[in-house]
Amino acid sequence: MRRFATLVCALVVVAGMVLPATATPREVHVTGRELTAAAPFGYAAGMDFDNQGNLWVGSILSRTIIKRDPDSGRILARFGPAEDVEGPDDLAVGPDGAVYYTAIFTGEVGRLNRDGTHDTIANLGLGVNPITFSDDGRLFVGKSALGPRGLWELDPDGVEPPRLISATSGVNGFDWWDGHLYAPDPETGEIFRIDVDTGTFTVVVDGLEEPGAVDIDAEGHMYVVEPRRVLEFDPVTGATEFVAAVPSRDNMAIDADGRIFVSGGLDGAVYRVLPNGKVVTVSPSGLTGPQGLAVLADDAGHDVVHGSDVFVVNAFDGRTGKHRGSFDGLPLAAAIDPYGQDVAFASWFTNTVGVRDMALGTVTALQSAAAPLDVVAFGDDLVVSELGTASVVAIDPLTGSRTVLAAPPHTVVPSGLAATGDALWVADWATGMVLQLVDDGMPLDPPVVVASGLDQPEGMAVTSDGDLVVVEAGAKRLSLVRPAESPVTPQPLVDGLGVGVPAPPGLPPTWNFDDVAVGPSGAVYVSGAGIQRYELR
Repeated sequence: MRRFATLVCALVVVAGMVLPATATPREVHVTGRELTAAAPFGYAAGMDFDNQGNLWVGSILSRTIIKRDPDSGRILARFGPAEDVEGPDDLAVGPDGAVYYTAIFTGEVGRLNRDGTHDTIANLGLGVNPITFSDDGRLFVGKSALGPRGLWELDPDGVEPPRLISATSGVNGFDWWDGHLYAPDPETGEIFRIDVDTGTFTVVVDGLEEPGAVDIDAEGHMYVVEPRRVLEFDPVTGATEFVAAVPSRDNMAIDADGRIFVSGGLDGAVYRVLPNGKVVTVSPSGLTGPQGLAVLADDAGHDVVHGSDVFVVNAFDGRTGKHRGSFDGLPLAAAIDPYGQDVAFASWFTNTVGVRDMALGTVTALQSAAAPLDVVAFGDDLVVSELGTASVVAIDPLTGSRTVLAAPPHTVVPSGLAATGDALWVADWATGMVLQLVDDGMPLDPPVVVASGLDQPEGMAVTSDGDLVVVEAGAKRLSLVRPAESPVTPQPLVDGLGVGVPAPPGLPPTWNFDDVAVGPSGAVYVSGAGIQRYELR
């Protein structure tokens, strides 16, 4: 690692040593407001109607199934981990009135019974997604991404083993009509008619742009939703007709009266398409999974807050919250940080770190890392906290060479990172400690404990006064740590933050990484339930 190659010695400090306090801690006054809001229940995914006309919506990141009134938008009930519901992507209401759903990250096909109890029907592995019933009560489930593709028929009671129909299909949200499944393939732009008994796939429409879901009304009118529009299609001629333009989309559902509803996916909204093609909002849009933050300055020196939101990074004016654009192309980055005038990122999902060139709009210096939870620029290097190795590692973005800065037993679940030009700290989610790894440009071996007693610390940043602000996800608060007065008990600044969504089983405990960043203006920004802006005085 170039930054440390020129160091001729290391400053050895005993871990946990007590440094004398130099002054009585000063009082900090905090004012804050919401910069931009989150969608009411996060990423809006699969939808279906029950016999009473209620709309059921699955939300992957918030790990909930929502029952709502489709006219008023009022939420009637929520079902989440407390009811054993996990990460629903798509869902279908069965003939028995139960809600069957697919948990894309855990592979479970679950059933939420009418009495609120839960059963697991099957587990098909990572990537399980579309689900629907035939008219005579047969249950079908598919996988189109995140692992091997496939299409299965399942026993709704989970007694008989899954029957594999196709091991190569990549179909997404599908529906049943006249003895067949009608299913889109987002990658090929085709819609198939599928004979579920023979496994025969017949192309009925092609040339589409990433079709996400097919839905069919009671009269047999067939619709498909694409990234920006809803189309009606004829499965005999292959012709399509424009129906409506939609701001965003994931899935679609049609009620008994033929009304078309679209889930916004990335914007968290639910939309209804009127007969004249006008689109009205049933549930408002917002951020769906606010995570990593990187604050840069615009040409006027004002804060521009970049926030990672699952599949996209949005930019907001740091004073007004006005949306200033977005970009995608990062591989599901949970953590981002300024890298000069560019943006560094880390993705535990893809085991990668890298840099996005903001001027060119391209990703450069993509390197491998073992489930990185956070990233910070330090000199020329990208420093990452790796869940896979329980270590903090500096990675040269050009060569990929690695230098370990902290490792077990000093770190267990290293999470948030913070740095100045010559100092580096890491928070440990498991132990509740903040460790200093570099001081005055010199690596500390072993690391020095500067604070303890934090509750599941995640994001961390350095204030304009040289203190540390830390998001305590477990306590749902923002706290202050003063390294110069260490070790000390962290000082609470803001309580009641909308952070700390627990992780699904087997996934990183930080899940939706709750971050904090300090802008060039000195303002402090916190992600979680939207993005909040705070002033510390």
